[in-house]
Parts: sequence; structure tokens; C-alpha cells
Amino acid sequence: LKVAVRNAALDFLRKRKTERRRQEKLVQHFASAAAMEPDEEWLEDYRQCLLKNVWQRLRRHQDSTPGNLLHRVLQAAADQPDADSRMLAAQISRETGKTLTAEAFRQQLHRARRLFAAFLVEEVSRTVEPSDRQQVDEELAELGLLEFVAKSLPR
Repeated sequence: LKVAVRNAALDFLRKRKTERRRQEKLVQHFASAAAMEPDEEWLEDYRQCLLKNVWQRLRRHQDSTPGNLLHRVLQAAADQPDADSRMLAAQISRETGKTLTAEAFRQQLHRARRLFAAFLVEEVSRTVEPSDRQQVDEELAELGLLEFVAKSLPR
């Protein structure tokens, strides 16, 4: 009987020690996971959500401003990056029924890029705390969008 009680007590202590090690490992795992960078899938979803919101905002801006083709021009340039401005201007002229020269297309594209970048910075600043320019730039860099914004916005 003494041997049986002794063995049961030893088994209990071993199980308790093993359980404690498991809990310590879990705590270490979650602590290291919390310190890790956000996973790429989440970043991609966040990036796509931001871009979707900015595209919609640019579209609303175009719709509310007569003679403005910023959304259409930027969308055409994004969809056909290898096309030249004459070809894209002719395509938009056909679609809208408005005459658009290659020079006017380039000017609208320049304005569209600047406005898109400004909208993107505003959108990101809503999610960053504190929302100073340095924090926003760091967030944009992490999302891989800073280089696009940097080309279009003055510092």
C-alpha cells in the first residue's frame, strides 16, 4: 500500500511539473507571437482595404466636380501601364465623349496622383496613433506604399 501511494504521489508531481512546463511554453509562444510583425496576409488585406477606400474617395471627388476625370484617368493609367498618354487620352475621349488631348491627360494624371496620395495619407492617418507625419510614413513604408506617396506629395 505504501508503494502504491508513493507511486501515485510521484506520478501526480511529474504530471504537475509537465503541465507547468507546457504552460510556460505556451506563455513564451504567445509572448513571441505578440512581438512578431503582423503577418503578410493581414497586411495585404489592410493594404487592399485602404486602397479600395481611396479609389472610392477619388471616384466621389470626380463625380462631385464637373469636368474632372481624375478617377478615370488614373484608373486607365493603372490598368494599362505600358500605354502612352496619346492612346489613353483617345480611349477616354471615346468613352466620355469629351475631347482630351495627350497633354491634358498628363496634367489630369499628375493631379490624380497627387490627390490619390493625399487621400491615402489621410486614410492611413486615421488608423495611426499618434497620427503625425513620421508615424504615417512608417505605416506607409510597412505597407509598401510610401514610395508611391513620396513621388506624388511634397515634403
